Amino acid sequence: MLTEADAQARIAALEAQVAQLERALQDFTYTVSHDLRAPLRHITSFAKLVQMESSEQLGEEAQGFLQHVVDSAGLMGRMLDGLLALSRVGSAEVQWQEVALADLLEAACQSVQTRYPGRAVEWRVDGDAPELPADAALLQQAFTELL
Repeated sequence: MLTEADAQARIAALEAQVAQLERALQDFTYTVSHDLRAPLRHITSFAKLVQMESSEQLGEEAQGFLQHVVDSAGLMGRMLDGLLALSRVGSAEVQWQEVALADLLEAACQSVQTRYPGRAVEWRVDGDAPELPADAALLQQAFTELL
């Protein structure tokens, strides 16, 4: 049977192990996100170059394929941004405070609208949304990524 001191020592050892694993996961996520940037830039750059240099020789279908490559590379870039942001979230200390949910949603909608100015989206945020205890920056980031 474990004594309380032995149990506390075991808990401390497990907490240290979890912290070490979290750091390793954050490092891995950052490295993967960072290392995929160069090949992604190459894909995007070469696809755009082919679009510019060969647009007259390519048919409409081939141009559509190239545009799909460029669009998909852009999506992958945004996904890598999200992965990088996620790696930073794990190391951030949570700042608890009362947060007006409607204000955060409004800010997230504005951020998404700024990021995608060509898309016409009608946002409706209920002004009666509650206040709740949360980390405002982390919750806004989550809403922005979700939207």
